[in-house]
Amino acid sequence: MERIIKKIKNVIQDKKTKNTKKKKDVLKKIEKIIEGKEKATLIIDDPLGNSAIIGKKAKKRKLTDNELKKLKTGMMVFDMGVRKK
Repeated sequence: MERIIKKIKNVIQDKKTKNTKKKKDVLKKIEKIIEGKEKATLIIDDPLGNSAIIGKKAKKRKLTDNELKKLKTGMMVFDMGVRKK
């Protein structure tokens, strides 16, 4: 989960986005989450079932009928982004 949070942080820090108070507040909150000072919930909507969170604290549950109705199916998308060294 930390990798996902750091990826979100990098997107927000992108120089193309304006430096606003909201941006600074979100970055501070993300930093607190990374440091373990604040909790966060990660929700994955994955109609094709290709995602997984692997960890001792990961929780698994069945979707409700209402949640199942809202899921959309379609093409698979792969993130082929270049990794920084």
